[in-house]
Amino acid sequence: APPLAKDAPIPAESVLSMPAVTGMYDLADAADAAAPSSDAAAVETPPPAARAPIGKPIPAGVGRRLVSWLIDGAWIGALWYFAAGHFGGIDTPAGQQLGLFAALMMTAVICLIGWSIWGRTPGKLLTGLVVCADDGNHRLGLLRALLRVVGCALDLLTLGIGLLMALLGEHKALHDRVAGTYVGMPRRS
Repeated sequence: APPLAKDAPIPAESVLSMPAVTGMYDLADAADAAAPSSDAAAVETPPPAARAPIGKPIPAGVGRRLVSWLIDGAWIGALWYFAAGHFGGIDTPAGQQLGLFAALMMTAVICLIGWSIWGRTPGKLLTGLVVCADDGNHRLGLLRALLRVVGCALDLLTLGIGLLMALLGEHKALHDRVAGTYVGMPRRS
């Protein structure tokens, strides 16, 4: 093919652009939209369709939530161990208490940031779960995430009874009910 002149337009068929795909969107639609058209008569390629959300995540089962809690419990325990070592050692009462307080504060901040921005903690990320508002939005915002942290504190104060509420019909623990959230699994088309 002869080279194009300096100011000649580039044919639409020769341009391949892939839209950025983030969040809970259908990757297949984005790939289909970016695929070159086999119709040689088409002069202009329409812009890719807007990325449509797949849909409201379905509530997660108790088993996957439990695995998520165990993963989060492991890193929280590691935080407590290292914080206790910093505050006088794991074998001293002061180190244990200050370490536990520091670990709980760091955990609250990590959960607050994770839930408000991404809808996830490290454990939920590894298990493919997402925390959503009741309307399905996984970006909770700071206030709803703070309510969820307060609800988790209530779970601890009830000695875990608030967590057992997740075994009931809606699979919502006390902290979910307080914040108007649920733990879901993103839908796949």
